[in-house]
Amino acid sequence: MKNDLTRSLVMRWARRGLMLLVAAALVYTLWKAWEQLADQPIDWKELSWSYLIIAVALNVVMLAVIGLFWHRIVLALGGRVKILPAIRAFVWSQLGKYIPGKAFVVVIRSGMIRSENTSLNVGIVSTFVETMLWVFVGSQISCLYFLISGQGGAWLRVISLGMLFAAGVVTLPGNIKRLTDFIGRRLLPDANSSQETRLNWRVYLTGIAMSGVGWLVGGASATAVVAAFPGTEVQFNDYWLILAAISLATVVGFVSLIPVGLGVRELVIIPLLAPRFSLPVAVAVAVVIRLVAVMAELVLSVTMEALHRLIEKGKVKS
Repeated sequence: MKNDLTRSLVMRWARRGLMLLVAAALVYTLWKAWEQLADQPIDWKELSWSYLIIAVALNVVMLAVIGLFWHRIVLALGGRVKILPAIRAFVWSQLGKYIPGKAFVVVIRSGMIRSENTSLNVGIVSTFVETMLWVFVGSQISCLYFLISGQGGAWLRVISLGMLFAAGVVTLPGNIKRLTDFIGRRLLPDANSSQETRLNWRVYLTGIAMSGVGWLVGGASATAVVAAFPGTEVQFNDYWLILAAISLATVVGFVSLIPVGLGVRELVIIPLLAPRFSLPVAVAVAVVIRLVAVMAELVLSVTMEALHRLIEKGKVKS
């Protein structure tokens, strides 16, 4: 009994410590963004806040789509988690990416869905699969755009093709099955690894389709950010440039292992957008896109937490 109470107390303080760490990382991210924006000759009073609200709303939709796909992967790996708890775990884990190292995303997400019906290895592998498919589709979008449009230097095509190949090979159903077995038998021998795995081509293709939808919505969100700046005229073709820029920036930021690709993503977005929208606007857009993402994550996190409380009280079914 005493051991159970001690364990419960340790877990409680560990969760509180993690939340403080996330909060500190978010504050640091916002502070760095403020520093970058303060130096730009932009008339912030002329900014269209309606476009920014649309951008946040679209970003929330994008997160929900990805969360739904991750839930599908969890089920395919034998986990038993309902949709709302899964999206809650997904969106809270997104806040973990602001902490140095990529492990906190996995720790938060896996810990929140772990139960008698869902083992820890299911949480880890499902997070890996969702992330790699997201990177794979993002690489595909940027690669196709730069190959077809002829824009950007040769280094952009090399990076896009490299990530396209690497992510595509790793996320093939057969390779994912081997990864599942490896984690279940080697890394987590005490976990319940006997759950049925149904991560087949149907799930794989569904993931590509849902990730594609997520990227398209994310591109629309970023385009709304560009349109919010005074003096910018966004045309239809600009949407594809902006989508390719943010997809490549996200992929490069992920590979860099720097929290949310801080600084790295800007190095990709700015030179791609500056020729079309001017350097000050490109710099400001790169930073504001990050702020929109933070706001969307916070909005969805608070919403899902409120729903979770209502579910616990029996007022809403999960």
